Amino acid sequence: MKKKMMSLALALVMCLSLCVPAFAASNVANDSVLIYECGDVTIYSLEKPNGDVELSQYESNELVQRNTINSNRTGVVVREFFKNGTDIGSDILHVNDYIAISESPVQMPALQRANTLAGTINYRATYNTGYVYYGARCQYNTINVGQTTYTINQNGGAFVDLVSLVVGAISLPSFIASEFVQALLVGLGISVASGVIKGLVSDTVACIETDYNWTLTDTTNSSNYEMVSGARYYVNDTKSAVKGKNYYDGFVPQDWGTSSFAGMVHSELFSYLMWNVVSWN
Repeated sequence: MKKKMMSLALALVMCLSLCVPAFAASNVANDSVLIYECGDVTIYSLEKPNGDVELSQYESNELVQRNTINSNRTGVVVREFFKNGTDIGSDILHVNDYIAISESPVQMPALQRANTLAGTINYRATYNTGYVYYGARCQYNTINVGQTTYTINQNGGAFVDLVSLVVGAISLPSFIASEFVQALLVGLGISVASGVIKGLVSDTVACIETDYNWTLTDTTNSSNYEMVSGARYYVNDTKSAVKGKNYYDGFVPQDWGTSSFAGMVHSELFSYLMWNVVSWN
């Protein structure tokens, strides 16, 4: 999905202990995203065309575990284990055994979904021997998915497993799930060593999701337009010292006016290589 790929610009700045960066594993798929790195342990996420999400853990650049959250098997995480490049076994985690949903999301009234005009980004590109001026009109509607409450039931074990369970239960993008789990563990005073959680995690977590559906239209050619999306996740819990945080994915109003947003819009609509932003209005 495009909005997931656009989120590569977001940096993961939290780590649970003093970590020494590891070198990238040589057999990681090209489309994989690094979502966790500490010492010799790295975890990469890959979203497949069919919607499945794979989380692969490497130790000293060797694949040791791959978790798959299947898009057509909700509530299930398939784990595969490897040693010296060989598959040595597999099993299944049932999300409901570790994370229970206590409140289902409820759609908010339709009046909260009205179209909002963010504005127009005006660009200038160098083309042949002169300049080309053009723009992108950006509008979006907002869908408040509502709040869902989850209870994490005494979960310990591998860090990659807890992230996988969170992805499977809360449907967070994997890079956000990893950042959230790191923050949660820090807030609970639980450490991670060599990819293993050193304690049992028990907490109640609430997630409020807000989706943004954008229409980007070329101001010089209305037939050139793209539909893109983004989301905001407000996550809170009852026990952690880290209380409430917004996580963003893709095209979100909070990024309006930034160079990264202008670059994302330009890459969706235009093919000029040398360009700059003239104004926002």
